[in-house]
Amino acid sequence: MENFHALYYQKPYIKEFDATVIACSKTERGYEIELSDTAFYPEGGGQPGDRGSLVAEGQPERTIRISDTQFAGERIVHIADGELAAGTKVHGVLDWVNRCDNMQGHSGEHILTGILAQTYGYENVGFHMGESFITIDFSGPLTDEQVLDAEQRANEIVRANLPIQESFPNTEELKTMQYRSKKELSGTVRIITIPGLDSCACCGTHVTATGEIGIDYGCKTAATCSNGDKLETKFTQQYAKKLATAQRAHKKKQARRINRKIKNKRADATHKFTSKLVKENRLIVAGNVKSSSFTSGKLAKSVYDANWFAINRQLEYKSRRAGCQFIVVDEKFSTQTCANCLQITNSSPKGVAGLGIREWICDCCGQLNDRDVNAAKNILRFGRETLAEGSPIL
Repeated sequence: MENFHALYYQKPYIKEFDATVIACSKTERGYEIELSDTAFYPEGGGQPGDRGSLVAEGQPERTIRISDTQFAGERIVHIADGELAAGTKVHGVLDWVNRCDNMQGHSGEHILTGILAQTYGYENVGFHMGESFITIDFSGPLTDEQVLDAEQRANEIVRANLPIQESFPNTEELKTMQYRSKKELSGTVRIITIPGLDSCACCGTHVTATGEIGIDYGCKTAATCSNGDKLETKFTQQYAKKLATAQRAHKKKQARRINRKIKNKRADATHKFTSKLVKENRLIVAGNVKSSSFTSGKLAKSVYDANWFAINRQLEYKSRRAGCQFIVVDEKFSTQTCANCLQITNSSPKGVAGLGIREWICDCCGQLNDRDVNAAKNILRFGRETLAEGSPIL
């Protein structure tokens, strides 16, 4: 049963809080700790439970790790790795990166679901937020073109920075409202509304405006070289079905094993790719792409797979050891500019509308360009020009 007076609803951006231990019992999962109040969100509505830590008053050296938060009947229990006696005063600290990621992801799901409901009349029949990505099941099929259109419209909603509103309509008001719900509801109902797009009965945590979500551009490949070599790291998508099945069945150990396999495969592919680059080149130039500009974390499995930070970090230290030069440059206009004639024409892929264009013919010189290879050639040129001019390296 939802407690809409809980801290995670009243103060969704709270990161730390104080409470008193009401009860603590040992179970197969560890210790189940019940608190007088909590900012930890308990798993529900497709959103996983929060994690973080508890520190007992007067015992700053002892940190109790919270790996999950769940409902146990009407009680909220925190799954902990240590015991705390009833009556103990504690200071709770959320894993804020994880919580914020969940808030952004859940709000992003409402945007996408609202778009598909408005456009095609599709219903959201299943929703689950996992460690690596989010799965949403809809009641009808979507073509690649329809998916791209929905992505573009979702990005427009993000840029519009619309408010995300919470309300608790009474019984009479609820009868006149149009809102999404997978089941019949009674008692107090919480409605999350994005004006002009979506209204949904929801128990999850959300950001306060769509602009806080971030734009998910998606990635066809993690990295592309100017000679056409590409690093493919879409292991999350490769194991998506198995991972989603395990998550829906709440088989957490199996899901963790799959996530470890994904992580290991991605790391192996990245290591081999960067080692080959350093071995075969004396100058390596990378664009200054930032994954934080593209994703809310749980929404963008392609960005998660791309692993840009690890690629750059490995290139930096491997280049240093091998005696070759690695620099990072501003990649602005690298996709739009034809690497053959150095012109930006009407046929160049631009902005959100051009995200689905993988090949294009330059209006100026007639060159057929692979989107990523063309960008890589321009980035290499930017690097050479930077070195020649003595400009600051990013």
